[in-house]
Amino acid sequence: MLDAAFVFSQQSLGDFEACPRRFYLRYIARLAWPASWISGPDAARHQARLRRGALLHRWIERHWLGIPAQAPASQPLPDGDDGAADNLRIWWQRFLDTDFGDLPAQRLPELSLVAALGRRRLLARFDLLAIETAGRAVIVDWKTSASPTLLDTASMRRRLQTRVYLYALATAGAACNGGLPIEPARCHLWYWLANFPEQPWLRIGYSDAEYRADYDRLLALAEDASRRAGEREFPLTDDERHCASCAYRALCRRTGGPAGISFENDEADQSLLEDEAFDPED
Repeated sequence: MLDAAFVFSQQSLGDFEACPRRFYLRYIARLAWPASWISGPDAARHQARLRRGALLHRWIERHWLGIPAQAPASQPLPDGDDGAADNLRIWWQRFLDTDFGDLPAQRLPELSLVAALGRRRLLARFDLLAIETAGRAVIVDWKTSASPTLLDTASMRRRLQTRVYLYALATAGAACNGGLPIEPARCHLWYWLANFPEQPWLRIGYSDAEYRADYDRLLALAEDASRRAGEREFPLTDDERHCASCAYRALCRRTGGPAGISFENDEADQSLLEDEAFDPED
């Protein structure tokens, strides 16, 4: 069974929702990835994209911390991805050109919150939290994907990341607000879209009704995953489209069905690499 100290996250809940067997292999059996979901000549480019996204996040983090650093133009850049240097520097310039005047003045980069979820805990790691006491609290998430889904407000509102982040802020935000709770109506999530300079922001608000619905949904997922025991109780997904982007597909002897589910694989992979709930070296 799942360890009692296990901390859920958007990645682990998303894995369980997509395929219980994937959740079992990754978080209970704790099998290191047998292979990238991308193989052949595209694999190096995929890894470079991951490193490129991580590097942009580090540059932005240092910017908000006010840490003097080498100019990004002089720093080493990922190999293996054609145009990586140009794209990364374009993103960086777009960040520098962005107007952040609407954000609350207190800005906390790379902030983690752990929120209560029934008898379990839920981890959310924000790229940036901008907050004003007795005022708004805005989570900012840097997106480097070029997926058109990022421009669809309804789709992004349903996204599990959105639901986890806003729930965690409304539940545990007092820890970074001088002990004062942050009401759901004061919680916001803004996605910054590096590849869409004409529409760089997608902004999502929150409400008491959404908070209650998120609690019910996230708790049901966590309790379902927690009560199961043994590999047989974590069956393979019936929707083989999820297998197309799963690193465990070879173990399950699946190749993935027809296209139809949108995956932001670069960001999902990066999320896993940074997720404290999964440490392949542990």
